[in-house]
Amino acid sequence: MDDGFFVTSMDNVPAYKEEPRMPPDEETRRWVYLSYNSYGAGMSWRFLVQGLGAYFEKTTEPDKLIKQKTEQLTANASNDTEKLQRLYEFSQRNIKNISYESSAGVNVKIKKSSDVLKYGVGEPQDIDFLFASLARAAGFSVNLVLSGDRSVNFFNPDRDPVNFSYVHPACIAIRVDGKWRYFNPGTAYLPFGELVWFEEGVYALLVNESGIVWTKTGISPPETSKGVSKGKFKLTEDGTLEGEVSVEYTGNWAIDRRRTGISDSPEKRIEDYKEDLKEWISTGEFSDVQIKNFATSDGLLNYSYKIRVPDYATKTGKRIFFQPAVFQYNSKPEFSSSTRVHPIYFRYPWSEVNEIEIQLPKDFELESFSVPDNVKEKSNLGELKYDLDFDKNTNILTYKRTFYFGNGNSIIFPAKSYTPLKQLFDLFHKSDTHTLSLRRK
Repeated sequence: MDDGFFVTSMDNVPAYKEEPRMPPDEETRRWVYLSYNSYGAGMSWRFLVQGLGAYFEKTTEPDKLIKQKTEQLTANASNDTEKLQRLYEFSQRNIKNISYESSAGVNVKIKKSSDVLKYGVGEPQDIDFLFASLARAAGFSVNLVLSGDRSVNFFNPDRDPVNFSYVHPACIAIRVDGKWRYFNPGTAYLPFGELVWFEEGVYALLVNESGIVWTKTGISPPETSKGVSKGKFKLTEDGTLEGEVSVEYTGNWAIDRRRTGISDSPEKRIEDYKEDLKEWISTGEFSDVQIKNFATSDGLLNYSYKIRVPDYATKTGKRIFFQPAVFQYNSKPEFSSSTRVHPIYFRYPWSEVNEIEIQLPKDFELESFSVPDNVKEKSNLGELKYDLDFDKNTNILTYKRTFYFGNGNSIIFPAKSYTPLKQLFDLFHKSDTHTLSLRRK
């Protein structure tokens, strides 16, 4: 220490290397944590949040208005899950969330959860607290949850300093059938019982007036976050592919897209999606783009469009070569480098289903009918399967591709696992880019 300053330095720091599928910067870049802790080095999480539990209990204490609304909403509910779902949907859909909607003309002061119910407006945390208050009135054990954020860092209370900068008010925890379940109605369009991806698989601090409990939130399995793409196409003699496509998203895929476009107009969302499509196939012509079920927390998020791709297939003399996996057209290998410095990180497990029908040109026939190799990782981490069929009478090729990755909550891998992981994704890419040939009859 010199003149009231601390000075430190590092030598021979290697250059920072950007790699695909990296953890967040705070997990890969070198940084220094500086803090003036007026409570002393021995401060505990219990001490840090000692007033928060009491505040939560006081704010969400059910009063007469809350009890009446709870009784009305839960009347004739058959079980606890149905009760909570009704309370959740009311809190999310019937209260104006002024973090997502215009707050013009809104000038209310929220002191307790019944104020949110009374005025019909609130910030995201106000809406979470209203749900907590309604659940308490219904007889549930309720806690406020502070959690880490996997988009920023991989917070670990056994490793990191006791500091509010590592956690944020994330959701509400409720004991159901002996297990903690997590709810966040203050996040617009978030389905009942789900969390946004960066609050899955993180350490969570449950807080109430009685004390604290550390838990860890779960990670949704691949089948929860699914993309289903269906296409009916026609391949012409000059190699042009044209047809109609429908794409449906669930889980984190749908949540991500809804959160990204929540403040945009419907027209802006369509323009942004067209840009995504052009990044996929720059030569493609896309029209009649539609988005359905965007502003809702239930139902599939659906996109549809018409597509025309000149020179999709390659024509050489009497033959035409084409890739039946239309939705993987122009795809690049996931990992290209032979070496790896950083861990490999996938935000969440996911799955895909592609169903394709291609009408082949009438004067051509399949020269060789072959199915891409199925690929399955031995520990069931991920799998890619194909089912192809060809009807000679109609000259129609049907193709189904199913894929999943991240089974068993596997989303982060050490750098030493890079080689087998790269080999697996190289096999996925090889099968996805499988080609078939047509020959003039």
